Amino acid sequence: MQSCFVSMQFGKKISPDGIVLDYDFLYNAIIKPAVEELGFQCRRLDDFTAGAVWHKTMISEVIASDLLIADITTGSANVFYELGLRHALRKGRTILISGGGRSPADIGLLQVVSYKPDNDGRLTGSDADDFRARLQSLVGQSQRTTVNDSPIYDFFPELEVDLPSELQRATRRRVKTTKSQRGFAQTVVDSPSEARGALEQNEAEVRGAPEVDPSGYLNLMKGFRDLSDWNRVIALADDAPPELAQSPELRQLLSLALNRRGLPDDQERAISIMEQQIAETGGDSESYGILGRIYKDRYDQAKKRGDDTEAAAYLEKAIHEYRAGFDKNPRDYYPGINVVNLLLQRGDDAARDELKELVPRVTDAVQARLGGDRSDFWDLATDLQLAMVAQDWARAEQRAKAIIAQAPYAWMLETTIRDLQAVGKTFDDENDKRQLEKIVGMLRTSNYQTGGTI
Repeated sequence: MQSCFVSMQFGKKISPDGIVLDYDFLYNAIIKPAVEELGFQCRRLDDFTAGAVWHKTMISEVIASDLLIADITTGSANVFYELGLRHALRKGRTILISGGGRSPADIGLLQVVSYKPDNDGRLTGSDADDFRARLQSLVGQSQRTTVNDSPIYDFFPELEVDLPSELQRATRRRVKTTKSQRGFAQTVVDSPSEARGALEQNEAEVRGAPEVDPSGYLNLMKGFRDLSDWNRVIALADDAPPELAQSPELRQLLSLALNRRGLPDDQERAISIMEQQIAETGGDSESYGILGRIYKDRYDQAKKRGDDTEAAAYLEKAIHEYRAGFDKNPRDYYPGINVVNLLLQRGDDAARDELKELVPRVTDAVQARLGGDRSDFWDLATDLQLAMVAQDWARAEQRAKAIIAQAPYAWMLETTIRDLQAVGKTFDDENDKRQLEKIVGMLRTSNYQTGGTI
């Protein structure tokens, strides 16, 4: 069962604007029933057993709960302390509610669900029904797709927080484990049609909302990205409201989708968007990585055409952009592993010299991220590539099995298989080639989120 923690005061309070609020009524009669109807366990701090270490309970719930609802009406220092903890340490769904008054400037860009208490400080009648419906709509979005409401992670997507195991509740797609006909454990997830239906419902809600929810809008785009629906991602980006259209994350999602769709002029547009973003912001490893990906694809396309001169030019551009991204943030191994991949393909003396210095750095960056259940798909896929570079086939097979267990999306697998095959073209030993085909075969024939084979 998913968990919800409600950060608010107790009893009756009066806001600085003179608004009377009966917080116990609001929590027990409105918020808790509305959230629990959607399958959450909903609790406030006073629902826990009191004790000398209640502070740890509070901090744990603020960070680890799947959903946080914070009432900011009175400007309570405790509520804002808890909200700051949440935004700094957790990307998950965080909903702000208020019975009136102005939000502080520091959170002025965030969506706030408003309600109108009566003279007794209670929420009743049609006002209660309206608030309940809007609240459940936002809560429902977090059940259908991953939602990030933290401006910290929106502005600084490379930020990472290494939480202790007791605070690591599942944030990935919920899956269930069953037994296959052969008796092996297998992962079962929603079908693509079910996922698409949920996203389309979510899209109708997001587009029909009176105010734009930036996090909800971006997460909707990510949902269609995960289904490889590049047309939908691009349409959402092109229809985005002005205040969101120039955000770094939206422009990155748009450039990625344009490159993957690959219609005439798509790549040129994607390059222009990323170059403009880098010129305006100084760039980050993600933006450089997307540019590197575009030039890497152009390199592959030129090779298929047999245009060696153009292929060599695009190869150098791809290496340059990926190298800039890794230099920008050495903790982000993604651009680093791509430099490794491309240098292996270039294969000259200068490339071999650079690889001697680069491979240990990328390996260190990956190892810093690996660790039990915390390892995500890209951690594992990158270490799989590094294992192949080292011809450590036992480790490569172990990583491939771990990837299969995560049931990744098709576009993620396509990217990984393509990179593995590119590295494999540098192999001379027949045994290494056979081991590569074994690993690729494992990835191709497994059942994934999209169903069937890749």
